[in-house]
Amino acid sequence: MPLRRGGSLECRPACAYLGRIQAMTSGGQIDGAIPESASVDTPTQIADRDNRRRLAEDISRNEAIREQSRSEFDELTRQTQRGDRGAKTRRRMREAASRLQSAEAQLEQLHPIGKALDGPTRPKFLMLYEPDGHRQMHAVISVGDPDTAATVSVTIPGVDTDSRSLPGMVFEAVQLHRAVKEILTSEARPASTATIAWLGYDPPLDAVETRRIIDAWNMATTRRAREAAPNLAEFLSGIRQNNPTGRLSLLGHSYGSLAASLALQMLKSKKADCAPQVVSSAVFYGSPGLVIDRVDELGLPENSAYIMRTSDDPTVNYFAAHTKLHFWGTNPYEIDGIEELSTKEGEDPKGAHHQAASGHAGYPRLVKGKDGKDVLSTAGYNIAAIVAGFPELAIR
Repeated sequence: MPLRRGGSLECRPACAYLGRIQAMTSGGQIDGAIPESASVDTPTQIADRDNRRRLAEDISRNEAIREQSRSEFDELTRQTQRGDRGAKTRRRMREAASRLQSAEAQLEQLHPIGKALDGPTRPKFLMLYEPDGHRQMHAVISVGDPDTAATVSVTIPGVDTDSRSLPGMVFEAVQLHRAVKEILTSEARPASTATIAWLGYDPPLDAVETRRIIDAWNMATTRRAREAAPNLAEFLSGIRQNNPTGRLSLLGHSYGSLAASLALQMLKSKKADCAPQVVSSAVFYGSPGLVIDRVDELGLPENSAYIMRTSDDPTVNYFAAHTKLHFWGTNPYEIDGIEELSTKEGEDPKGAHHQAASGHAGYPRLVKGKDGKDVLSTAGYNIAAIVAGFPELAIR
């Protein structure tokens, strides 16, 4: 995105996730979104092919190591049963067991990424795949192409999320994708949308489960959110560069709302006067805090920040109510200019009935409707209305 330096305007390179492939299209510069009918592949499509290839290679390699190590370990076990209990055999057994354990741990993280990409819903794109260099694997999956979509959303998850969570995250992205398309169609707008599950950071582990002090510290501080913010801001800037006219919404759940807020603040601080608006709207739900005291710190257009909470959300009831103790700014549910949307049972402006959301994780999830079918809750519907660009259709 443009930065002002010494009175002159310079363009910052595109986001790292897409920048490395832009030289392969349009002479290294992409001027706007590529039409869906264009014969040239979009940056997302190119990245998807490369990332899927690398994912398949990593799965195949680790499966081969697993089978080879298991076979070697079994053979060495039989040797010891025949009386060969020498130091060399025991050392080889330990090495084989270590390789087997490592490969199984890798596959436990890799297979869910592949599973998230499977299924009947198409197209899905593996926008980012970084298995190494972090505390855990990073992956970003989009339902729909954000380079050509009229509306784009990016969802940031919270505590205890890793690659094993991606199938569930992508399932929720599929439901949001469908709901946004329904709203766009009902409003006679192009039903073109992309819903992105962004796991491009290392969320804190759940200290209640691990019982480790370091995890409690990470949950109670902004450390991991501040680590995430630069990557997220760069990712959002890359989407805007490749799709300058699309509506881009940022969705932050739980601890992910901290990362989303900090990324927005970073984008605001680096925005030149003449630079385009990167993010069009934001929805925070189950938020423990946003590290702000005023809505204008987010750098969003006026009347485009929204927040939701359920009555039985423990994260909201404790953390949001005590943000000052954590140095997380003002209680986000009390900040003027951030509009609170309903999560309760109710009807939308068109008369459709929606069931209430409940708990901390239930905001975007399906619930049983009156007819017994799985449908989005009021919270899920409201998210779709904002992403589609029709906040007037949201349930207050």
